[in-house]
Amino acid sequence: MSTNFILCEGVTDQILISYYLIHQSGWTYFKLNHSKKNINIARINDSAIEWYSRGDNYLGIWSVGGNNFSKQLETIIERCSLENNSIKKL
Repeated sequence: MSTNFILCEGVTDQILISYYLIHQSGWTYFKLNHSKKNINIARINDSAIEWYSRGDNYLGIWSVGGNNFSKQLETIIERCSLENNSIKKL
């Protein structure tokens, strides 16, 4: 199982990326249940994240509202360290 993020500038980018992933790569929209224990990193509470699943893999597409991704990266890194998860790629 893996949890991944794509950080993008705005909602339009988020929609275009999700459309491609759904129609070309087999991802499906996933309504995140924050009580679900197997997606620990996904407990980042931000309504700008749309979640998708493919098998046992989860992907959050995060519309950050601009081109400065540092706040969202800090949130992901902090959440990983709190839950003893590691970041494998950036």
